[in-house]
Order: sequence, then structure tokens, then C-alpha cells
Amino acid sequence: MNESSKSLEEEAGRLEQQLKKSDLQLVDYGGGGECLFLCLSHLLWNSPAHTYKLRKMLVCQMRSQWERLEGFVTGDFEKYCNEMEKYGTWGGHIELSMASELFSLNILVFQVDQAKTLIITPPSGKPANSQIGLAHLAGSLQGCCCPSE
Repeated sequence: MNESSKSLEEEAGRLEQQLKKSDLQLVDYGGGGECLFLCLSHLLWNSPAHTYKLRKMLVCQMRSQWERLEGFVTGDFEKYCNEMEKYGTWGGHIELSMASELFSLNILVFQVDQAKTLIITPPSGKPANSQIGLAHLAGSLQGCCCPSE
């Protein structure tokens, strides 16, 4: 095992211990371009099988708010939306914000060794109906956080 793999494995272990303190466990989707959508699909519908539908819903939400969002996108907004509809395109803060608003969620992003958890709230200012958790590790989303069994 090389140093990089060992370091990542140690970091993952620390993240799992951190989640245990909140009675959560990591469902690992291993990073990659589809990880955000796999995690959200899992948490929203208890299945990772709805990523295409979720992408379409989030992009539709983005397009309906293009005037508010276009300043957060580098380049052409419509091109960004078209790319985001494609399987494997990495999602980020904009997509999390749209999911938060569309599904009325607080989204907690747990990061290893961080005292504070990033919380994304619906940008409309309306109170969230529920909350979900995601785990960020080594610079990318790793998986979703589910109640421990």
C-alpha cells in the first residue's frame, strides 16, 4: 500500500468515527462524477437508481432561476446546464443548493477532522422540512450519511 492510499484509508477511518458520534454510518459511493447524484438519490428515494431523473429536476430548477445563478457559473449558463444534464458531470454547490430548495432540505456536509459541519439551507429562506447528510473526503464527495443500524 502506498503512502497516498494509506493516508486516504486513515482519513476514511477518522471520518467514520466522526459519523459514529452522531449515530450515522457512511454509505460509500466512492467519489467520481456521479457521486453527488447517487447519494442524493439514495437519501431521497432509498435507491441510487434515480440519478437521471434527479439531474433533470435540478437542472430544470436551475434554469427557472438563471438570473440568480448565472453569476456563479463560469462561462455560458445554458452550456453549464446542458453539461450538468449529462451522466458523469460532477455536481457542486449550485446543485446542492437547488436540491435543498427543491426538496426543502437542510444538507449537512461532514468533513473529516472539521469541528463544524457545512450546512446548506434552502436559498429561498423557507424552513427545511428535513435534513440529510453527505460525507466529503480527500477533496471530493465520498458518500451519504445514514442512521446507524
